[in-house]
Amino acid sequence: MTADNKNLSGDEQIGELISSAGPGSTASPEVKQRIYAAVHARWQSELAGKHAESGDEPDSQTGTGFRRHRRGEGHRRRRAMHTAGRFRALGIAATVALAAISVYWLESSQIEPASDGEAGRFALIEGGVELLRPDVPDPLLAAETAGPIRFGDRLLTGADGRVALRLQDNLLLRVNLDSELIFSSPDEIELVAGTIYIDTGDSGAGRSLRVQTELGQIEHLGTQYEVRLADSALRVRVREGSIAYNGASTTQIGEAGEQIDIDSDGLAAHSDVAPNDPDWQWVSALATLPQADEYRISDVLAWVARELGLQLDFASFVVEQRVANQTLVGLEGLNPNETLDVVQRTADIVAEISGETLLVRD
Repeated sequence: MTADNKNLSGDEQIGELISSAGPGSTASPEVKQRIYAAVHARWQSELAGKHAESGDEPDSQTGTGFRRHRRGEGHRRRRAMHTAGRFRALGIAATVALAAISVYWLESSQIEPASDGEAGRFALIEGGVELLRPDVPDPLLAAETAGPIRFGDRLLTGADGRVALRLQDNLLLRVNLDSELIFSSPDEIELVAGTIYIDTGDSGAGRSLRVQTELGQIEHLGTQYEVRLADSALRVRVREGSIAYNGASTTQIGEAGEQIDIDSDGLAAHSDVAPNDPDWQWVSALATLPQADEYRISDVLAWVARELGLQLDFASFVVEQRVANQTLVGLEGLNPNETLDVVQRTADIVAEISGETLLVRD
């Protein structure tokens, strides 16, 4: 701690640490306030533990909340040196947290259904989103209820509405603008109109889920894929893994990097679509990390790369090992681009997108 801030209160010291971190990230003011609170809580906890060991007593008149017993000059000097080291470490943590916390996570990392009738829960809600429930006469505003989604519910997004959900078994579902779907059963979703995206996880495992449409049925084989139903035509884009389409007159297999267009007569045409094509941007904008006490940078970079449709690569083994041993706090709620911005600032690395690769270097 410098001579300039040694007399500051606890809140002011945390503020100084955060301010000294350098340029801010793209996180919103609300996000930064939550980050500040998270760092402050951790800082107070650390101080409480240290003061408990040394016999210090609570003192409401100081910023740290503790009053020192009188000790010898040698002890104070040792404590000062230790505190300076702690503040340097906390300065790094504060930098990380300020650039990092937000909504990843509004959702919990795992969905534990409350009952057999629960299909999933909201992770992120943007704009106008409604639920129509069979036993409720009026539409429910998702942003107000944000409760569990039940089987039989009909979900509608407006012209400004998008939503991300976690279904049972941690299966991810994202819904774009002007869409309508019905949660028919644990194994089936009916897409009435619009665009949805399904992610079974990077392991490729996950429970079976059918997407039923008026033009046929889609089943995943462990994958990330998008289904769009509009103007009496069906489009399926496969980002990772593969899917099977079953229509009245044809069966098609879609592999990663493929787009299948099915017209009202059931005729199918295949074309290419890159995993990092700009058309996937609406999907990554709804992605947020699950909540955790801390995040390992290497895991975060792998998540960012996957959500952006990129392959993760490191410029050297040294860089790879360094990020594997670093952790961040409070990354929940940021989308992949915001997260990448935060990680670069706080871990002192450069992450460059080149073609279909996210290259990480010093």
